[in-house]
Amino acid sequence: MEPRGAYVTIDRDFHPIGSKLQVLYRGDWDDGQLSNPPQNEYIEVEGKENRAVVRIDLPACGMMILA
Repeated sequence: MEPRGAYVTIDRDFHPIGSKLQVLYRGDWDDGQLSNPPQNEYIEVEGKENRAVVRIDLPACGMMILA
């Protein structure tokens, strides 16, 4: 299946627009990435319709953990 994406609203008091969230886990990582997670993968917080959002793109039934 094709990856799908969505904007997810987050709390702008904790994560202001322009800040970055680190990707701690992605359900589509391979065994090497799961054994040694990337330390430099980030998603930037954007402003959209007066909200703080992050764009998440994952395959069907995928998941991601951000910090």
